[in-house]
Amino acid sequence: TGVDQNCVVGGVAHSLSGTRVQNLSNEGALSIEASLTAARTIFMGGVTALANYEDKGAQVLNCSNSGDLKIVKTGNFHMFKGAIGGIAGAIELGAAGTEGVTFSTIDGCSNSGKISFKETGRPSKDEAYAIGGILGRCGVCSPEGYFDYTKGWYTIIRNSCFNTGTIDVYTDNGQSMNVGNSGARQTYVGAIAGYVNGGSSNAIVRGNKDNKTCTILIGSKSGGICAGGILGGGGKVQIDGTSCANVTFGPSEVQAPVKLGYVGAVIGWGIQDVSV
Repeated sequence: TGVDQNCVVGGVAHSLSGTRVQNLSNEGALSIEASLTAARTIFMGGVTALANYEDKGAQVLNCSNSGDLKIVKTGNFHMFKGAIGGIAGAIELGAAGTEGVTFSTIDGCSNSGKISFKETGRPSKDEAYAIGGILGRCGVCSPEGYFDYTKGWYTIIRNSCFNTGTIDVYTDNGQSMNVGNSGARQTYVGAIAGYVNGGSSNAIVRGNKDNKTCTILIGSKSGGICAGGILGGGGKVQIDGTSCANVTFGPSEVQAPVKLGYVGAVIGWGIQDVSV
């Protein structure tokens, strides 16, 4: 409570490197309450905060989270790399090659815990956040905190993954979602993944092959938020493989929204080279 430092949390492991992990589960509630006097690195995953470490990826197989996950931030500074994922908070490397070594994969994983992300106090600069039922984000954050679309990581989320937990997100941060914006300084929310930007090879995001239902609630002060039934947003990404989007969208309950951004049945915002 009242954290004012870097805080990276995983329900089972902080990070994974060059390994295959399977049948891990988290049932406990995880919560970060931050009151920031400077920008801090803050993100969370139900099983692991980071599905890679240093120069190696990981295979995450048949893992689950049923614990509620929550980040609440106050103060006029942003959360650098801010993200929550029901299984993994973030992936920060990836190139096509050897699964679990040069890139990370998530397969057969599920989340049923509620995911809540609330930010009050608008930073002086709009930055980027990502929240997903399975993965928060896979992409590169600039030193200033926005998504750098010129760089990205290859990853695969397979269609056996699904989320049934409610996702509720409210932010004061983010440029208003308008045609013509770069999309680099927004908040992305997805039933499977929040934000994915592929590298030299397009990333692959699949999920929910059995057509399970979930609810996504969003809101913001500026309208700088968007959501998708599979992927919140990103680029250089392919969504296929008998994936099913079955999401009920609505306004945030953690705080009454001033504005809503964009909502898509499959993806909320596609930046470049997106195939569905």
